[in-house]
Amino acid sequence: MTIAFSRYFEELIAVTDDAGKLVTQADTPDSALLLGLMSEARERVGASAPLRVAVIGEFSAGKSSLISALTGAEIEIDADVCTAETVGYPWQGIILVDRPGI
Repeated sequence: MTIAFSRYFEELIAVTDDAGKLVTQADTPDSALLLGLMSEARERVGASAPLRVAVIGEFSAGKSSLISALTGAEIEIDADVCTAETVGYPWQGIILVDRPGI
């Protein structure tokens, strides 16, 4: 997947949100079924997108600092604190994944 695809993914989510609003406003006997189908489709697409990039390396190599600098996320960074679990941070249509050191 490319970053361009991630942008299409964001547009797809916006379009499905708008379509969901229209279906809700129409309030037909099939509205609940359509909303359910749209929700399932969105979950399937969301499971495979957006692109996830794992940042891996040795302990205290600066992985969290790099992700913080790129995303602006407030990540606790200290000489005595290390990343304990995998966490994803959105950045420009992709997810940067901060991993514990190896």
